[in-house]
Amino acid sequence: MKKNFKIEFSSFMTKKEREILKQVLDNYLFNKELNFNIVNLDIPKMKNDEVNFFERFAKKGFWLIEGEERSYINYFSSINIKKEQIRFQLNGLFIKLIEERKLVNSYSLYNFLFLKHKLSVDFFFMYMIENLQNSVIEIPLPELKFQLKVENYTRMYDLDRYVLQLIEEDINKNTQFTLSYEKIKVSGRVEKIRFYIKSKEDIEAKANIKMLLFLFKRYIRDQKRFVFLIEEQLKVKSYSKIKKMIVTAINLLPKFNYSFEDSLAFLIENGYISEYILVKRNKYRYESNYDILKFIFKDIQFYLQDDDEIFTHIFSDKLIKKIYNIVEDVKCTVKTERSKLELWYSKDMFYMDIYSKKEIFKIENQ
Repeated sequence: MKKNFKIEFSSFMTKKEREILKQVLDNYLFNKELNFNIVNLDIPKMKNDEVNFFERFAKKGFWLIEGEERSYINYFSSINIKKEQIRFQLNGLFIKLIEERKLVNSYSLYNFLFLKHKLSVDFFFMYMIENLQNSVIEIPLPELKFQLKVENYTRMYDLDRYVLQLIEEDINKNTQFTLSYEKIKVSGRVEKIRFYIKSKEDIEAKANIKMLLFLFKRYIRDQKRFVFLIEEQLKVKSYSKIKKMIVTAINLLPKFNYSFEDSLAFLIENGYISEYILVKRNKYRYESNYDILKFIFKDIQFYLQDDDEIFTHIFSDKLIKKIYNIVEDVKCTVKTERSKLELWYSKDMFYMDIYSKKEIFKIENQ
C-alpha cells in the first residue's frame, strides 16, 4: 500500500450495515463461519423487504485512491440467502487490504472502516495519517476550515459543535485511536486547534504491561528484558493468552535453572498448539431425540458455560440437525472455536463426549 493512498466511501453504511459487516469481518478474522440466521441479524422493519436490504448492502464499498488511480472495492463478492440462512462471501481484494495490518505506520484499514461521517474521514487522511506517531498536532484555524470545506461556520460555537465535536466523537468511537483537542487563543481569538492523538492499542498495552509487572514481580529478574518480550507479544496475542504463557513459564523454571526470562523467551520462540481435551463423558438411556436433546443441552450448559458460541441459534440448529440425522454406531461431531461434542448411540444408550480446547505448550529436547 502506497503512503499517499486515501479512500472515499461511495455512501456511508447505516448503523445496522456497520454492525453486520463488523460481525462478518470478526468471524472471518477468527476463522468462524460466515453463515448467519437472518432472524438473529435483526434487520430493521422497513417498507422494503430483507432481500432489498441485502441487495443495497451488497453494492456498498469504497473508492481506493492512489495518486491518479481510483479503484472501487465492494465489501462482498456475493451474498447467498436460503430460507432463513444467509452466507456472506467477502471480496478477495477487500480482505487483502484488511489483512495488511500495517498499511501506513501502525495503521490498518480495519481501524477506520466504520467511520460514520465524511468530515471524520477527511480529517483522518488530511492530518492524522501523517501524524500517527506524534501525540500532538497544531493546525491554524483558517487552514483547518479551508481543508475540511467548512468555511461557512463563521461562529466558533458552531464550528466546535458541528465539526470538531463530531470528528472527535466519531474517531473515538469507531477507530483504534483517541482524539481530543483544545482551542489556542491569541489576544482572545482562537487562532489554532491543538489535537492530541493516542493509540487505544498503546494505551491498553501499557496498562497490561503494568499489570503483568505487578502480578509476576516476584519472578522477574530482568525487568527490561521481560517488558521487551511481552511488549512484542501484546501486539499479536490477547492479554489472557500471554498471562497463561507466563504461568507456564513459571512452571518450567526448573528446566531453565530458574531463569524466568529464559523460560518465557523459550515459550515465545517455540510457541504452543491447541488441542481438544476431554472434559466429561456422559451416557443416557435412549428413548427419544427430544429427551436426549434436553439432557445434552443441560450438560453442555454446565460444562461449557464459558463458550459463548454454544448459546447461539446457529449452534443449536446445527446440533439438532446432527442428532436427528445420526446413524447408529456412527459418531458425529459438532465443533465451535473453543469446544467439541462427539455424539453416538448404540441400541438403547446414547453417548456424548465433551471436549474443551486447551493451549498445550510443547517442550522438546529439554
